[in-house]
Amino acid sequence: MKKISLFLSLLLLPLGLSAEKPSVSVDGSLLFSSTYIWRGDRLCGFHLNPNVGVNLGGFRLENNSYFSTDGLYKEIDWDLSYTFGDFSIHLLDYFSHTAGDPEYYFDWRRGPSSHMDEIGLCYESSAIPLNVSWYTFVWGDWWENEDGTTGPLTFSSFLEIGTYHEFEDGGAASLTLGTSVLKGYYTDYSKSFMPVHIGLGYSKTLSAGKLSIPLEVQIVVNPYQRRVHAGASIGLAF
Repeated sequence: MKKISLFLSLLLLPLGLSAEKPSVSVDGSLLFSSTYIWRGDRLCGFHLNPNVGVNLGGFRLENNSYFSTDGLYKEIDWDLSYTFGDFSIHLLDYFSHTAGDPEYYFDWRRGPSSHMDEIGLCYESSAIPLNVSWYTFVWGDWWENEDGTTGPLTFSSFLEIGTYHEFEDGGAASLTLGTSVLKGYYTDYSKSFMPVHIGLGYSKTLSAGKLSIPLEVQIVVNPYQRRVHAGASIGLAF
């Protein structure tokens, strides 16, 4: 907790140095999606995906959740980030629950918790269509000892490189390559470096008065799993 408090203090420091009062804005969306694909892994099928974010200066606090329509899977994620120039740093908490398993939302104990926390550093170029992200788990992704007890952290990491092309009609095509770094979650703790996400997507946002209608389709190849996943989503955003 001391490390997290220090991290938050460093994030809040620029607000204290700023002479101008930062503005606050809120945005959100509700998507209905056919498949939830995360870093090359299919986590559930049809689901609702509500999202809300609050922006304060360069800070953003975002909640992103996934609720499968069959009631078998749910996930509640939080992302606290600070953007400076083309870079952003992130502190993320993931909570996931599958029907039939114990639910430990308010339990961050080492071992039984359903929370996984990570830190991230992202770069999105303002000059060329390029973005690079690095994420590392710092809580919740544990090694399992031979006797079945909880071992140390894996520090499993994920490196993603992406590019995109914007069309004149407002649509955009994207290409992403995601790779597991260090043995961990993405490769069942078996391989240190392995591509797990090769994604091709197309998205477009339609205007609907004060609201907008985001549309997206994607195809993802996971070389490690030797699987291909496809999905589509539609919703409302403000």
